[in-house]
Amino acid sequence: MERFDQSGIKWKKWLQRFENAMEVSGVSKTVQPKVLLHCIGAKAYDVLTDLVAPTKPEP
Repeated sequence: MERFDQSGIKWKKWLQRFENAMEVSGVSKTVQPKVLLHCIGAKAYDVLTDLVAPTKPEP
């Protein structure tokens, strides 16, 4: 699964593709949030961490 690129595909469509990829790959529901945090890319992760500061995002 390619990382989310804010200049490309819209978030909702990317998330649908991510969910499909996780299902097809057999990734467990407990691991999926960690994979999502990895796949959203640095820019989106920065936005997310700013929103939940001072804590870090919890999968």
